[in-house]
Amino acid sequence: MELRHLGGFADAEKELDHNLFAKDSTDIGGDADSVAKSLGEGDVVIVEGVEGISGVVIATILHEADGKCEIKYYDPDSHHITTKTGVPKGKCKSTSSIHQSV
Repeated sequence: MELRHLGGFADAEKELDHNLFAKDSTDIGGDADSVAKSLGEGDVVIVEGVEGISGVVIATILHEADGKCEIKYYDPDSHHITTKTGVPKGKCKSTSSIHQSV
């Protein structure tokens, strides 16, 4: 007698996408300003090319002095909102400059 197993029920409670695959996360949607609300008060910026940060992130500037910033952002590697100090001001681009270039 051969036994066959039917699997794939671990995601039974998740919502399905248009391809009938289980969605792994909720799409937060929105624009940079709405995302920044979860990052707290501060200027909303796009940060790219900073050691220790993977790719491009949306962040808020918590503090700025001597050309360096402390930022708060969502870290896609750790899946947590975190802060980073010593970020060069030149690596922080205003979201308004992004809208103008589009």
